[in-house]
Amino acid sequence: MGRLAALLAGLGLALAVPASAQQPIPFPYIQGIEIRGPHNLVENPESNVPAEQREAEQRIADTAEASCDAGDLQGCTALGRAFLEGVGRPLNRPVAELLLRQACDGADVEGCLVLGKWLVEPDRVIVESWQAEAYAYGIAMLGRACGLGDLGACSEQANAVEFGFKAAMGDLAAAVALRRQACASGSDRACRELAASLARSGEEAAGKEAIDLLERQCRKGDARGCEQIMPLIAQNAALAQNMADLGCRADSAASCFAYGEILFAADSGPPERREAALAQFDRACMLDEARCLLPEQIRIRPVLAESCGRGDQADCVALARIYSQTPDSLLHSPAEAATLLGSACEAGMIDVCAEAVGVLRGGDIPQGPEGNARIALWHDTACYAGSERDCVSLGKHLLASYSDRENRDHGYALLTRVCETGDMYACDDLDEIAQKDPDGPLLAADSRFIPPLSEEERAEIDRQIEQERAASAKANVVCFSSTVVFRGVTYEDRVCTATARKVIRGFLVPPGAAPWQALLWRPERVPGRRQPLAPSERLECGGALIGSGWIVTAAHCVLDENKKPIITRDYTIRLGVTDAYSTQGVSYPILNVFPHESYIVKGSLFDIALIQFDHRSGGRWPPKDAKTIKLDGRRNIPLSLSGGMPVYAFGWGNTAFRGQNSQVLKGALLQLQDIPECQRKTATDRAFLLGSLLCASAEDKSQVCDGDSGGPLISYAGRGPTLIGVVSAGTDCGQTGVPTRFTRVSVSRVRDWIDRVLAGSVTPIRPR
Repeated sequence: MGRLAALLAGLGLALAVPASAQQPIPFPYIQGIEIRGPHNLVENPESNVPAEQREAEQRIADTAEASCDAGDLQGCTALGRAFLEGVGRPLNRPVAELLLRQACDGADVEGCLVLGKWLVEPDRVIVESWQAEAYAYGIAMLGRACGLGDLGACSEQANAVEFGFKAAMGDLAAAVALRRQACASGSDRACRELAASLARSGEEAAGKEAIDLLERQCRKGDARGCEQIMPLIAQNAALAQNMADLGCRADSAASCFAYGEILFAADSGPPERREAALAQFDRACMLDEARCLLPEQIRIRPVLAESCGRGDQADCVALARIYSQTPDSLLHSPAEAATLLGSACEAGMIDVCAEAVGVLRGGDIPQGPEGNARIALWHDTACYAGSERDCVSLGKHLLASYSDRENRDHGYALLTRVCETGDMYACDDLDEIAQKDPDGPLLAADSRFIPPLSEEERAEIDRQIEQERAASAKANVVCFSSTVVFRGVTYEDRVCTATARKVIRGFLVPPGAAPWQALLWRPERVPGRRQPLAPSERLECGGALIGSGWIVTAAHCVLDENKKPIITRDYTIRLGVTDAYSTQGVSYPILNVFPHESYIVKGSLFDIALIQFDHRSGGRWPPKDAKTIKLDGRRNIPLSLSGGMPVYAFGWGNTAFRGQNSQVLKGALLQLQDIPECQRKTATDRAFLLGSLLCASAEDKSQVCDGDSGGPLISYAGRGPTLIGVVSAGTDCGQTGVPTRFTRVSVSRVRDWIDRVLAGSVTPIRPR
C-alpha cells in the first residue's frame, strides 16, 4: 500500500473512486494566513472594482445563498466559490469549505471538483501539520467527482495520486489503475495519459500496449492521440502514415505536418515538385500559422537559387539560411549553407562571416586543414574589415587549431589588440588561454584594472538610490480579516495581499520606458485543467528582446526538472505590453528554445536560454515602439560591474512573498553586490561558476519575485541601457536576506554560447 493510500485509509477514505466524502480530522483544512488574495476583496477600501459590479456580485451571491438554503446543491457550490474567491461575499475559506463539502456530499460534481482541486495544491494550505491529510482528502474529493461521472476529474485524481503531496508520497501504480478505470469509462484524456505512463516505463509489453491504446484513440478521431503515437511508431512506416493521415483528417496541424514529412521522404526530385507533401504542409499551415514557414521556404528556394546564380549575394545568404535550418528541417544542408555564406563573406558581406564559420563548425562537416583554412580566412576577412568579434574568434581559433609559433603568435596578437581597446572579455579569453599555455606571453595590465570607488563616489550612489526610493511607490501589504457568522457558527479567516499598484521598492514602468521587455505567455487551455487559465495564471516568465525573432530568458522557464522542454506552439511571446491582462501588444508563435548547454537545475547554474520566435507571424513587425537591448560584452565597450552599482529589474512577478502576479509592468531599483559577498550569501562555488552569477538586492531585503524569472537586469552606466544579467533565482522573495541571483550575460561561457546560437551553430531542443 502506497503512502497516500495508507493515509487515506487512516482517514476512513479509499484511494479508489469513493462513494461519499467522510468527515476527516481537523475542520476546516482551508484556513491560515496566505498572501494570495484576489484583487477585489469586498473589505478592501482601495478596490478598483466599480460599486455597480460589487453590487451585482453580491446579488448573484444572495441568489446562490437562497438556492442553497432551499436545498439546491448547485447553489451551495456557487455560494462556496463566492466565499472562496471573495466575490460577492467576504473572502472566508472555512465557510467556503463547509459549503463545498455539503455540495459534494450531496453529489454535486462541481462542488467536489472545486474543493478537490483546491486541496491538492499544497501551497493553498498553510497549517503544515494538516497538509498531507488535506491533500489526501482533496484526492478523495476528486475521486468523488470522478465517480459522479466527471471524467476530467478522474484524470485530475490520477495525476494527484502519481505526483503526491511530496515526491516520496506518489503512487504510480495506483495512478495507472485509476487511469485504466477512467479510460475504460470513455475518457480520452485518461487513455492518453495511461499510454504516456506505459510508454515511460521502458518495458516492451507496456510499450506495445501504449501503441495499441493510442492507435485505438486515433482511429476513433482523437487528434491528440494521433499526435502522441507518432514518436512511438517511427520504425513502422505504414502505421505512421496511416496515423498521420487520420490525425490530419481530425484537424491536427502536427499530424498534417508529419504526414507531409512522410510523403516528402517517399518522393523524389526537387522539393518544390513534391506536390503531395506540399499539400499536407499547406493543410498544416492553414490549421496553425506557426507551420507555414517550411512550405514558404520550399517554394521560394528555386527563386533564390536562380537569383543567387546570377550573383545576387543577398539572395545567396537568404538561401544559405534556409539550408542552415535545424537538423530536422527537410531542407537542412549545412555544407551548401557554409559554401554560400563563405562566398558572400569573401565577396564583402562582412556581417555573415561569423555565420559562415558557425555553420561550418556546427554542421558535422569534416574540416581538416582545408576547413581550418576556410575558418581562418572568413574570420580574417571580417576582422580586418573592423569586426572585433571576428578578431577575437580568429585569435581563439588560431590558438586552438595550430601548434606552430607563427599562427599562435598571430592569435595572441589579435586577442591582445582587442583587449587593449577596452574589451575586458577579450582580456578574459586572453588570460584563460595564456594561463593554460606553457609558452604563453606575459600579459600587461589592462582596462579591467581600475581604482576602487572613492568615498565620495559611494556617497553619491547612495544618495541616488535613496532619491529613487523616495520617488518610487513603496510596498503596501495589506491584511484583511473576515469574521462570518454562518448558520449560527462564527468563522474567521485572514488573507494578506499586496495592493495592485505598488511593489516592494518598486515603481510603475510608463509605457514605452522598457521597449525591450518581453512576456512569455501560457496558453489559455493546458493539460490537466478543466477550466481555462485566468490571465494571472498565464504569466510564465519575462524576457528581453535582443534581435529580430530572439528573446533571452531563463533556462528554467523553458525546461522542466528533467531538462525536458515545456514550451509548445501554444505558448507565445508578447511584445509591447505594459498591462499583461489586456489585449495590448503583439503576440508571436515560438519556433525553438535553446537552454544553455551547461544549465544545471540544482543551484540554477548557467540559468539562461534563448527563444526563437516567428517574428513574421502573429502581427506586425516590428511592433510599435519595440526596441532591442544591447548585450554587455565584447561587441560593445563593456561595463565595469561593481558592488553598490545601481541596477534595474523589470517584470510582472509577484508583488510580495506568496503574492499574486502583477497586472502591470513594474521596475525595481537594486544594487549589485560584490562577487565574494554574492558567493558567500548564495553558497556557490567560485571555481565552478566561472563568474557566471551576479547578485543584486536592496537594503530592505527586497528582491524580484516569482514570475519575474527570465526578465532583464539593466544597467544605465554605459551609453544607454545594457543587459547585464537575466533573473534566475531567489529565496522567498527577499524574506531571508539572500540576494536574487542573475545569470551574467557577458561571461565568455555565456556570451560565446549566445553568439553560436544566433549564428545557427546550436541545435534547439525540440518541444514534446
